[in-house]
Amino acid sequence: MALLAVGLWAPFASGAPAAGRCGGRLLRAPAGLPAPVAMTTECGRFRIGRDGRVTHSPKRLPVPRGASWYPADGAWYRPENGHLVIGRWRQRLWRSQGRFTPAYDVGALTLGPHALAFSYGNSTRLYVADLDSAEHEVADGEYPLGWTRAGDLFTRADRRGELRLRHAAGGLAGTLATRVSDYAFDRANAELDFVESGRVLRTDGSAPVAFAHVGRLGLSRRPELDPLGRLLALRDRRRIVVLRRDGSVFASTELPRRRSRVDGVSSPLVASPDGRSVAFTLTRGNTAYGSRGSEMVYLLRTGMRQAMRLHTERMRFAVCERGADLAWHGRWLLYSASEGNVVVLDGRAGRRTLDLTRTVLSLPGSHGGEGHANVTASWARY
Repeated sequence: MALLAVGLWAPFASGAPAAGRCGGRLLRAPAGLPAPVAMTTECGRFRIGRDGRVTHSPKRLPVPRGASWYPADGAWYRPENGHLVIGRWRQRLWRSQGRFTPAYDVGALTLGPHALAFSYGNSTRLYVADLDSAEHEVADGEYPLGWTRAGDLFTRADRRGELRLRHAAGGLAGTLATRVSDYAFDRANAELDFVESGRVLRTDGSAPVAFAHVGRLGLSRRPELDPLGRLLALRDRRRIVVLRRDGSVFASTELPRRRSRVDGVSSPLVASPDGRSVAFTLTRGNTAYGSRGSEMVYLLRTGMRQAMRLHTERMRFAVCERGADLAWHGRWLLYSASEGNVVVLDGRAGRRTLDLTRTVLSLPGSHGGEGHANVTASWARY
């Protein structure tokens, strides 16, 4: 399973705010935003209002300080006197009975309504626990993916690429598939999508159901999967196909020829709130060595057979790993890149674009190293 820049499985570290120069004048942004935008840097949280005014508030971490966390659902862990403490957002939920040092050897972590599971160590040992009881090891070479609505656990075993189902207590309920080429846990529907022998299958913990075949969709036998709520996107180096839950094609597109080996889809695919559009980004000219090039925002709407280019952002790419993120607010898209480029786009092609990049890169604590910006962007919730 390929991981994009936002890292659904790779945990973020919540460190202390940077000391030193966090003052200075805040540069006003363009007016006319459809909603306020929140920017977070090492110096705190900044709110860009609809009128373009920028205000500063102290940085309040979404999780306890010192925790490593997963932005997809707010799950976090941190060491405490050699034990492992696990929670979600600001809530502490569980403390291990045994010792787990070093804590950075924690791999995947997933929280259910009444239980949790995590992998630990270079040999990838799988542990499960009720939220009110001690952990116990249930398998080697296996790590958790997510929980079913019935409270069972999806796992991935290194051996032969198996997908398994375990009960909350850790007992093996069964093997769902072997020799899987790609898979993705659908958090919105508590289901597991995967590709096996060219077939696209889905399971909620019961017998997997096939609903498409990659060959008939014009894809390679090893596409990557992106669950999008009511939709599922499949992509390879040449093509993207978005399916409805019944397997019918929502939209598809051929991808342009790559200028460099690193070029390709550079953001997660995101579906609009009404489910009528899917957005993604592509790079052109990214060598991973600080080259100049472009990142394009594309839209796929129902029935399209070629994606529509909505925006082109010209930039000097950051060195090594970088990416972009997209977030919907009604018909508007918030585009943000690792380099600090932030643009608000009207989803109706040819309409207004609001470039916040100059304001964002002027914020205290926004500059990182090797072309990366130390800033995250999101639609403000207040």
